[in-house]
Amino acid sequence: MEVFMKEWKYWRPHQSWAFHWDPRIKMLSFLVIIFFVSMMQSPLMLSFVCTGAVLLCLSARFQLSYLFFRFLVVLPFLLLLSVPILFSNGWPVAQEKIIFTSVLVLKASSSFFLLLFLCFTQPFPKLMQSFYDLNIPPKILTIILLAAYYIYQLFFQLRTFRLALASRHFSFSGWRPSIRVYSSIMTGMIIKSFDQAEHVYRALTARGFNEDMSTGYEPPRIPIKDGLISAVFISMTLVVVILDRWWFR
Repeated sequence: MEVFMKEWKYWRPHQSWAFHWDPRIKMLSFLVIIFFVSMMQSPLMLSFVCTGAVLLCLSARFQLSYLFFRFLVVLPFLLLLSVPILFSNGWPVAQEKIIFTSVLVLKASSSFFLLLFLCFTQPFPKLMQSFYDLNIPPKILTIILLAAYYIYQLFFQLRTFRLALASRHFSFSGWRPSIRVYSSIMTGMIIKSFDQAEHVYRALTARGFNEDMSTGYEPPRIPIKDGLISAVFISMTLVVVILDRWWFR
């Protein structure tokens, strides 16, 4: 877990205004904003929101290249979701399908950049502590913590396998031979993940883990300045939603 903390700390924007924003009120604010974004139906206003989310990340000293490469991770899932919907009625594509697909993609993209801002503008332990301060059930906290750890482990193992294949001069040389290699790697990773999950379960059980993640400290009061920042962002989003509902209909 220490390696994961170092990775999270490395990608965290340093010395930005968002880093000093209280994570509890920031989390509640962005959940409300994402809920408002999910209600919008105008591609024009959603494009405005998505652009605003990117500018918000840039204001917190995220690098544009970092945002671009992180978005490339979710881009295949967006294509897998949108292309079948777009061509569900064949060619030519109806205008309603284009509007519906663009709205879906813009909602997902805006939510992605907002969640990226929310998660990576404070250290991971502080984010988990804010979950606890908001009285999130311990089972959900445990799931989030273990899921974050295993996502990092998955990327670490994929990178290790890629380097191992490159060191053995492996290249994509035909469909069937390469698929055999990839399927063998994925089978090994699945078996290893089940084995690791069993070891983690036995370790937690042996130590008497009872889902209590309390740290025994009193959370500080939310500063008035942070509350005002949240009110400004929520008010701006609410104005955009009102314009989307009544002006662009």
